[in-house]
This record gives sequence, structure tokens and C-alpha cells, in this order.
Amino acid sequence: MPTISNKQLKGNFAENLVAEWLSRACLVRPVAVGTDIGIDLYCESLVDNNPHLHFWVQVKAISKRDITIKDGVEFASYRFKRSHLEYWARQPIPVYAFLVPVLDWPPKYPERVYGVPITRHIVENGIPVSKTLKLETSECTEFATIDNDWNKFISQIVPADTAILLFSKGIVSKIDFVGSNQQHFPRGIPLKYGEKILDGVRDSVIILGSETLESKTDENKGFRHICEAVTSLFISDIHDLGVNFLVESAQKDGDVPRALRYLDLIKNEILKRTDIDESKKSGYISKLEVLRQKIANL
Repeated sequence: MPTISNKQLKGNFAENLVAEWLSRACLVRPVAVGTDIGIDLYCESLVDNNPHLHFWVQVKAISKRDITIKDGVEFASYRFKRSHLEYWARQPIPVYAFLVPVLDWPPKYPERVYGVPITRHIVENGIPVSKTLKLETSECTEFATIDNDWNKFISQIVPADTAILLFSKGIVSKIDFVGSNQQHFPRGIPLKYGEKILDGVRDSVIILGSETLESKTDENKGFRHICEAVTSLFISDIHDLGVNFLVESAQKDGDVPRALRYLDLIKNEILKRTDIDESKKSGYISKLEVLRQKIANL
């Protein structure tokens, strides 16, 4: 029979304690034994007993040396592997690490559990070059105020981090604060992902506009024109789907000169580019010329 180390026992105690505490405000599903690759708990927050937002949890047992006091404030820290941070960065929902003080063995029930907003840190700071990264936090859930603390976590922190995560994927989304009729968006982060967000805007209007082309009655003509106008702002960085949409939208209006003008503008932008070699430029321009001839011969 294998021997179980104290480290394993401490980890088991910490994971079960966090699951117990979170169960006061969430549906908690432990990861199946033998399949833990960086996530311990799958959680779904509850608002008025209704399932709301999902998040994932990694639990770490910490010792006395991981707790420090600075200017009267208690901090807890843990050194995370870069490989784990890379894994968490790829996840579709926020990930949190909960640090549980297990100071003695057998353990005493801790007064507080510390929370590290892993996803928020990654979105704000990126993945470190070093193999490990020490993260420090004073954010915690006190057992004496556990229900108020969880309410703040569920109603404010998880919704904000859910919206923050989407910036890294090129999506701008409002924060889903329960019961709020006002629009709230995370601030201080979007510019870092400006190019990716604009790429998302470009691709969104191209896809939406392309959908309108399939209508024989053209009942979405006004909307198509809006998509075309926005797409035209991205001519300096447009892909084949965008080229086709601009040309086909002009053709749907019977405006061949407009379609040809788009091709000329795109060709001029390709000639200006310094990020691609002459061979690629020639290839792109050849495709435009084929399209030009096709339109001109209609």
C-alpha cells in the first residue's frame, strides 16, 4: 500500500476546505481523481439560488513562511509554474488560486483563505519569461465574514474578471453585474489589446455583412452598408473575406465602379506594406487582378 505524505494530506485538506467554503455560494464540482492538470474545482456561482457565472479554482496549501506582514497588512504568496500560467491563460473562463494556511499538522481551521486572481494578473501582465512567478495577495475570505465576502466575490469580482478575460481574446463585453441597469466596462486594460480588439471589430462586421449578401430581397441593405463602411476603414489590413465582402456588396448595388475602386485602394495599401516581401505582394496583387478582370467582364 502506498504511503501518503503530509504534503498530500495538507493539499487534500486545503482543497476540501475551499470546496466546503465555496459551496455556501456556488455549485462546486471537484475534478475527477487522476485528471488534475492545473484545476481542482469547477465552480458555478449562484445569484438568488440561480446559476450565474462559471469559474475554475486551483487550491494550494501554504505554510508560515508564505505569509508576511507589510505595513500592518497580511499578505500570502505562492510561486506558480509558468507552464500552469500558460495553461490557465488558454481557458475560456476566469481562474482563481486559493491559498489555504495549513500551519500545523493535524491542521487547525484557518481564519481566512487568500485569493489570487490568476486570470486578471495574466491579462494585465502577460506570461512571465521565468519558469516560475511568485504572486502575492492580501485579498482574502474571512471565515468570520464569509457570506459577505463570497457575496462580493460572486457579485463583483467574478463578473469583472469574466469581462477582463475577453479583452485578451479581442472581445469587448460589459460587466454582468446582477441587478444593474447601467453599462459597466473594465477600464485600464483595453488599450493593451487594442489591435486584437480592432481585428475582432473588423472580422465581426465582415461576417455580419457577408451574411446579408445571401438575402435575395436585400431587406438588410441599410445594415449591409453600415458593415461595408466600417470594413472599408480596415482596407490597410484586410483579408480575402473582407475583400470579397466589399466587392460583392458594391456589386449587389450594381455599382461596379465602387467595386473596382475598392480593389485599387487595397492594391495601393499592399504596395505600401513593409511587413511582407515582394513575392507575397505580387501574389496578393495577382489575386486582385483576377478579381478585377472578373468584375470588368460581367
